[in-house]
Amino acid sequence: KKIALPIRELAEELDHVAQNYDLTRVVPALSNDEIGLAAESVNRLLKAFNSGITDVRHIANNINELVDVLGSTSENADVQVNLLNEKIELLLSSMMTLESQISNGFEQSNSAAEQAKEGAQAVENGAQQVAKTSTSISSLASDIEASSEMLIELRKSGDQVSTVVSTIAGIADQTNLLALNAAIEAARAGESGRGFAVVADEVRTLATRTHQSTIEINTMLAGIVGAISQIVTSMESNQTQADQAVALSQKTVESLSLIQSSILSLSNVSTEVASQAEQSHHQVVDMRSWVEDFKTVGDAVCQGSMESRDTSLKMTELAISFNKSVERFRT
Repeated sequence: KKIALPIRELAEELDHVAQNYDLTRVVPALSNDEIGLAAESVNRLLKAFNSGITDVRHIANNINELVDVLGSTSENADVQVNLLNEKIELLLSSMMTLESQISNGFEQSNSAAEQAKEGAQAVENGAQQVAKTSTSISSLASDIEASSEMLIELRKSGDQVSTVVSTIAGIADQTNLLALNAAIEAARAGESGRGFAVVADEVRTLATRTHQSTIEINTMLAGIVGAISQIVTSMESNQTQADQAVALSQKTVESLSLIQSSILSLSNVSTEVASQAEQSHHQVVDMRSWVEDFKTVGDAVCQGSMESRDTSLKMTELAISFNKSVERFRT
């Protein structure tokens, strides 16, 4: 909306100038961006047209005066025609300068429009690359999440194994205690309990080894579960960062889309300004052609007084037509 409103107002001002031939119109520069610069350029163009039309109007008045003098007397025809030729030369030089300036403005506007289109294409390519990167990061985040869930399940399994091992350790302790009691009872039995005492000692030794093994297994499981927990924490952090990167990429794509829209709008404005400049250039070329016609007429007047009367009539007709064309413009 910030861009569309100044563009619409600029278009309305230009339509007013075109429909009413109002060269006194001043287009308000509502912003300091490229649209504001375009409005200032339009004002300078209108001012230049105003000055040119004013000069043309003055020249036209001089032509009318010269035609009257030429009609009343042919003796001063050469002097008046020479003066007219000088004025026409100045006007022609001014028109050529104005034509060159408008032509340069037209070329620059076209160049700006093309550059804006190229910039919009570059922004679009960048947005596509960011979108692809966002998709890759999102896929990576999904993989991280899946791996994290698998590790969590593995950690749970490790905890369950640790519980089972602890249970086995408890059983081993109880077995060791029972074996000790059996050994004591075998000792009391004397010679008849010696074989049972040997078995009890073996059972107690096995229970002790089992208990020691469960301690070692629990230690290893604790290390594995701890490492898994650290990995899960790290992967959760990576997943969070990946999610943030995806969100940032999406915001970047949105920002690039806004920039692309702005550049395309600028391209449209530049194209419109170039179109207006081209039309103005055609008008200046036509006006320069009229001035050159006046010069040709002035040269013909110098050929003789007999031709000066006919030439005077022709110049009168041309001056009337020219004045009508010039009077359409408000200055």
